Amino acid sequence: MSPCAGGVGLTLTAVNHVIHLSRWWNPAVEDQCTDRVFRIGQRRTVHVYLPLARHPVFGENCFDLRLHSLMNRKREMNRRVLAPASASDGDVRDLYRSTLTEPRREVRDASEFSDDFDLLEPTAFEKWVLEQLGKAGYDVQHTPRSHDRGADGLVTLRVTDETHTIIVQCKHTQQSGAKCRGDAIKEVLRSISSYNIVGDTRPIVVTNAVGFTREAVRIARRKGVLLVDRGSLSRLRAWRTT
Repeated sequence: MSPCAGGVGLTLTAVNHVIHLSRWWNPAVEDQCTDRVFRIGQRRTVHVYLPLARHPVFGENCFDLRLHSLMNRKREMNRRVLAPASASDGDVRDLYRSTLTEPRREVRDASEFSDDFDLLEPTAFEKWVLEQLGKAGYDVQHTPRSHDRGADGLVTLRVTDETHTIIVQCKHTQQSGAKCRGDAIKEVLRSISSYNIVGDTRPIVVTNAVGFTREAVRIARRKGVLLVDRGSLSRLRAWRTT
């Protein structure tokens, strides 16, 4: 199937080999295709293949390897930087010039991009949130991408003789004006019993949405879940459980 068809949300756990015969210029689409077989219920090792043609004369400057390099740069940029991953006219021109005339160029520095959270992939948003908590002094532990049991990360902070642990659930949306629902709070609460946590435990839900629904706020207050919405994201790098 084409990458576009393969990334629509199918679950293909009977398959454990993915071969990308036709490269898609948006690495997020390609990753979605791979994730179709790497879902809950997959019991075998997943193998991903990217056949590339190397020109006998041009070597690293041939089209397949240049396109592969571009895809890797855009994938890493999307994970590290707040920027979209889809192909642009500039990407096409750069690939043409680099294939024919120019040496490989380095990835631009993250400071060149604006803090537009809505353009991130969900996994990139999770990584950004955990990085901010790391800057706040927490020890950060990423949970597995698959079977995370309702938590995207565990962060711990030791103060004198006490250890504080935050169970982090991230919810990303590209829908303008959307509010985070109560399902996110229920997920992070269910995850508590799945992890061996030392010391004081506080669940937290972080979202780029403008706020939380009334149901979400009600459940969070009753169960002691911390809520961080779009307006509070900048405070994460100085966050404290107290």
